Amino acid sequence: MRRSILHLAIVAIAGLSFASAQAQDGSDAPILRDNRVDTAILSRPINPKMDLSRLPLYLLRIYRQIPAAQQGYWIMQQDLNALFSQTDWYYSRAEEAASHGDGEPFRAVLKPDEQAFVDRVQARERELLKQNFTVPKGYRVNLRNLANPYQFEALPAGMQEALARNGFVIVPQNDIQLFHVYENNDYHNFPSFVTTDLHLQLFHMYFDFVLRQLEQEKLIPMLSTFAGNMYNHMKRQAETAPDAATRAAAEYNQTYYAVGCALLTGRPLQPVPAAYRAMAELEMKHVAAARDELSEFFGYTEVKYPYSLYRPRGHYTRNKSLERYFRAMMWFQTAPACLDNDRQFRAVVMQAAVLSDHPEDMKRYDDLMEPIAFLVGEPDNVAVRQVADLLRRGRYVLKALMTDDATLEKFRREVKVIAEAQNRIRPDERFELSCRDKINLMPQRYLADSEVMLGMVDNDSPTTRRGCPRGLDVFAAFGNETAERILLDELKEATRWDQFTARLARAKERMAGLDRSRTVYNRWMEALLEMSRADTRHPYFMQTPLWAKKNLNTSLASWAELRHDVILYGEQPVVAECGAGGLPDPYTVGYVEPNTRYWRRAIELIDLTASVLRKHGLTSERIEAVSQSLREQTEFLLRVSEKELSGQALTEEEYNQIETVGSNVEWITLEFLREGDEPLSGWDDVHGADKSVAVVADVFTANGRNNPEKCVLYEATGYVDHLYVVVEIEGYLYLTRGAVFSYHEFSRAVSDPRMTDEEWQKTLEKKPRHGVPDWMRELILPGAIPADNEKVFYSGGC
Repeated sequence: MRRSILHLAIVAIAGLSFASAQAQDGSDAPILRDNRVDTAILSRPINPKMDLSRLPLYLLRIYRQIPAAQQGYWIMQQDLNALFSQTDWYYSRAEEAASHGDGEPFRAVLKPDEQAFVDRVQARERELLKQNFTVPKGYRVNLRNLANPYQFEALPAGMQEALARNGFVIVPQNDIQLFHVYENNDYHNFPSFVTTDLHLQLFHMYFDFVLRQLEQEKLIPMLSTFAGNMYNHMKRQAETAPDAATRAAAEYNQTYYAVGCALLTGRPLQPVPAAYRAMAELEMKHVAAARDELSEFFGYTEVKYPYSLYRPRGHYTRNKSLERYFRAMMWFQTAPACLDNDRQFRAVVMQAAVLSDHPEDMKRYDDLMEPIAFLVGEPDNVAVRQVADLLRRGRYVLKALMTDDATLEKFRREVKVIAEAQNRIRPDERFELSCRDKINLMPQRYLADSEVMLGMVDNDSPTTRRGCPRGLDVFAAFGNETAERILLDELKEATRWDQFTARLARAKERMAGLDRSRTVYNRWMEALLEMSRADTRHPYFMQTPLWAKKNLNTSLASWAELRHDVILYGEQPVVAECGAGGLPDPYTVGYVEPNTRYWRRAIELIDLTASVLRKHGLTSERIEAVSQSLREQTEFLLRVSEKELSGQALTEEEYNQIETVGSNVEWITLEFLREGDEPLSGWDDVHGADKSVAVVADVFTANGRNNPEKCVLYEATGYVDHLYVVVEIEGYLYLTRGAVFSYHEFSRAVSDPRMTDEEWQKTLEKKPRHGVPDWMRELILPGAIPADNEKVFYSGGC
């Protein structure tokens, strides 16, 4: 990208005033003092004998360049180049010097006294660089050695103090995309700190894109054909039934598939038996209203069926086709048949028998189920496919199952064995008001985090002492020590509920044996856990308890996005039923968060997703292309991180790639959002909820009978915050800027409609910090918004 700053006025760099402070031991805090840079010094002849002892390091860097720059030497470090470009002579001299170089870079020839001066400056710099981390007790880094403080108009004293103590600080902002922060850095030639947050947001967009493509191009057409065929099979069964029991099961199934087809297509109900017509129409109304109601069709005459789950959320609000698919798939996933209800069980048996008799529809069923199993997880309830397998192995005859109670009971016991082993996410037995063992056509999927949350609520006390879990519970159960420490030491959960520690220990033991390699969902969770593991090679700021909190915040926000992406397929735990040319471009240094454990897991995650799609014939040229782009970006971040940890200097090309990471991520993200051949030339072309990173997912329904404040737990991401980190690059301390998620957790009344992304984003407009957990306060410095020095550091773009 060609950067031009010639059009800027010749200005002096504004004086920067930074308040002094006292360290804990009474000595001066290692923060910046009154520092001023006047561009007039760049034009004056150098005094070779000037006193260097009182000059801060950033001024030494400037003075070292003056003799060569005055001869026309073109400085490749962007921050220094920008300073000299404020003069009226620098660019023209550099151009003239380059024109006489016969293609070779211009090399200044310094006079002996100038060279002696430069040598003295370099020697003094080396002395100061040894003091980068020589600080009083309670501090971690010497801010007086910052190489680029002049890139701000002002740097608030409180922010300096936090940086000196911890090496980093989070500043609340209202950006709607993480890559916007990096594009702003590029625009202002400011060093970027590439965070794992940026990559996790990109992977969320990738995974969501893959699901949408899979659904719109493959699953919706398959489901439409499958459901239509099953409706026709059941209609014929009803018309030719040899006995009343077979006819009753077929008519029930005919109605069941008629409703599913109508939900999927948006067309009127197909013909159903007269006895079911009113019920079917009422089911359609309940699904459309998305409010928990009684259901005569399902036999929920005393317990409300959870129609509230049918409200499209996640990416399913993006178009009408996805909205219809959400409702239809929710119907086929959650509409229950009770194992102990003869009428409903016989209906399931008939569905299983018909599937077995029609191999082409069995294959469609498998093609619908298997990709979701590999992406999200295995079914939690018993699936009709498993019933069909039992029928085949047991050589059962449909007529006998329809008419002979003893045969039906024998078969029921076989299905019961599967149900007991497989169904892990269900209400407490005391709160289970319908039936314990349910069978679904295509059950929702087991998610280990849902099992954790279900076990971390108090169902025993007369009035619950912990009616709702926390996202922290999930990560503590998976072994994140920071999450466990916050729960026990900061939130005092064991004091509030005496069974908390025992329940957490049980959850940790259960999760320790979990196979985390089988699904993309589990691999994503494993990547988040790997990110928080310590590494002695990490830089100083990453080896602190506060950075562990930053990583936890990132993990929780990414988990919220993961739950958002699988909101249709993952079973939600419910406590109870209820309801170029010219001079070369200078480069800006930058830094990648060197979390090599995460970057390696991320590559495995991308490869697994792509391989699953290939295995099931669900990939496309577009998916292959974006998968490769994402993999190459991740490989670059891993490569740079390894160089940083081994102390190797990056190349100018690598610095340039870090500098343009924001625009690269934007273009990849735009490709994820493009519909068909619709061109998206920039972020202004994006509309609707996808314009913002803010997403929300309801993850737990806290409606136990001993809970007087019944509610739904939400996990969400909000506006993007800025992360400032002092990093050491080639021996110099640079203040860098990156982007991090804001993580939100909150609850709403169970009677409120399930929240959509659009509604959450409206909430944020009025309450931007709603639901940000208190345990993040010590990392966040509200109100400390440093202003970039736009007079000097500005890129005109291409």
